[in-house]
Amino acid sequence: MHLQRVLLTCSLVVASPVSCSPETMQPAQAEACVEGPSDQDVPIREAVVRYFIARFTAAARKPPSVYFIGVDDGDSGNVEFFWDPPQSLLERLAHSRPKVQPYSVSIDATKNGRLSYSRTHDYAVLVVTRRICWLTDKSVQLDAERYFFPLIGAGYTVRLDFVDNLWVVHDFNETWIE
Repeated sequence: MHLQRVLLTCSLVVASPVSCSPETMQPAQAEACVEGPSDQDVPIREAVVRYFIARFTAAARKPPSVYFIGVDDGDSGNVEFFWDPPQSLLERLAHSRPKVQPYSVSIDATKNGRLSYSRTHDYAVLVVTRRICWLTDKSVQLDAERYFFPLIGAGYTVRLDFVDNLWVVHDFNETWIE
């Protein structure tokens, strides 16, 4: 019994500073969000998509042939749903490698249950950016997801700062995996 108390106390002593450290990013609460300029939505989402492409393409043995892009601005209430990004975002990503396509192109693009690009039948990745939460006039946070199979993916909380006239990913943390 004494040993159990000692172990419990030690684990709490170790866990408390870790869970309270500034490096542990917590999702922004909806009431902490302020209204931001809508003309920044596309540059913010572009920075997140480019970050995903750079981070996960470089680490892959074989990169995906295409990234499908979906967006959700939170207007659908409590229902999580996403749709094609604005055309202006697709235009900004037009010269990306791997290729970027709107979410709607992925709907029937599966091969053996895995997302694939219809032209090459190579595998693909779906990236979704959710509602943008403005923390300050130069700092935002949003949730993003990536999927390899229709129901297999991971979620991330992403913080960006506006630095030298560009949106730059400051923190990127995985929040769930399924």
